[in-house]
Amino acid sequence: MMAYIEIPPAHQKRLGISVYDTHWADVRLHDKRVFRNLVVREGRIITGQASDPEGEGELDFTASDIKDIKRHGAIWPWW
Repeated sequence: MMAYIEIPPAHQKRLGISVYDTHWADVRLHDKRVFRNLVVREGRIITGQASDPEGEGELDFTASDIKDIKRHGAIWPWW
């Protein structure tokens, strides 16, 4: 079953505009766990980790668990 986590609108702005349909993000959860290099499609949907086949896989959190998000590799904000 593929993860299909819609990023809350308030957090979507943090990713900025993407020229491509797919880009990558790092997510920090309220429980302090961090997931790095997640696949984001259409600028708003997390579908899995970059290491998953075609970037589609299962994830152990929901949209309401997201505390912060940033583009993968971005230096700011410091976590």
